[in-house]
Amino acid sequence: MSLCHPSGHSFKFYCDQPEGHCIYCGTLIRETCMTYQEAKEIRATIEANVGQTSAALRSFPKGPMGLTPDAVKASPEYCAAKAAYDAAFNRLRTFNASFVKAFGKGWTPEYVDKILKR
Repeated sequence: MSLCHPSGHSFKFYCDQPEGHCIYCGTLIRETCMTYQEAKEIRATIEANVGQTSAALRSFPKGPMGLTPDAVKASPEYCAAKAAYDAAFNRLRTFNASFVKAFGKGWTPEYVDKILKR
């Protein structure tokens, strides 16, 4: 069973409850059958978001050894950027775990094409 959030807020393929409300924002989750291609598009969107938040985090100044100074880490701008990156990365991590459970590691269309090209 796969679940799709109507607003696109979060995506889970497996859930303890077959129907219910999103644990993040409380909206109703409807049952759907997500295809591999749809899941790949969602993953690409989430990965793009992680890339954007990562770029924002990397834009802060670094010290001579490549570490972010404590004064910068204490700034509200850095804290907001770090929180956004952490949230985006956790969403990607959760999605990837569900993606592998739902579609497996093998016999995806990309894997079949790779095998046929050998």
